[in-house]
Amino acid sequence: MVQAFTSAAQQGEQDAFLDLVLLVESGLKEACDALTQLATQGMAVAQNKLGELYEKGACGESDMSQALQWYQKAAMQEDSY
Repeated sequence: MVQAFTSAAQQGEQDAFLDLVLLVESGLKEACDALTQLATQGMAVAQNKLGELYEKGACGESDMSQALQWYQKAAMQEDSY
């Protein structure tokens, strides 16, 4: 399921991306890893959302340093989310 959402998100399908985020927020580590992969590949919206999730502690412990790094990467791409 996570792989299907990840593939669809890479193709630009917004709903698949949002479904992936919901899986992360429900505590599925595999989904957090998939979102990290999308962010690492340069998807600005994934970078911004990952920053938010690290800030909230949805990808493990709350990590403001990691959150800031992802927010900055998204901002460098002028992400408006």
